[in-house]
Amino acid sequence: MRVTIDIPDNLRAAVVSLSARRGYRGYGRLVIEAIEHYLAELERRDGGIERLMAMQGSWSEAEAGDVRSRVAEVRANYRRMKP
Repeated sequence: MRVTIDIPDNLRAAVVSLSARRGYRGYGRLVIEAIEHYLAELERRDGGIERLMAMQGSWSEAEAGDVRSRVAEVRANYRRMKP
C-alpha cells in the first residue's frame, strides 16, 4: 500500500542516507523496518508494565522502601556519573 507522510527535511535526509548505505533502492524498506521496530518495542514495553503491575503487593513494605531508597540514590548520582 502506498502512503504519503510529511516528515522534516533532516529526517528525510537521514533516512535517504541510511537507505543508501544499506544498499536499498528508495527508503520504503527502511521505514517499514522502523515501524516494525517501534511496534515491537511498544509491545515489549507495555508487556513489561503489565507484568510489573501484576506483581503489585508482592513486596513487603520494608522491601518496597528499600527499593525506593536505592532508586532515589541512583537517580541523585546519575548526573554526576555522566562524563
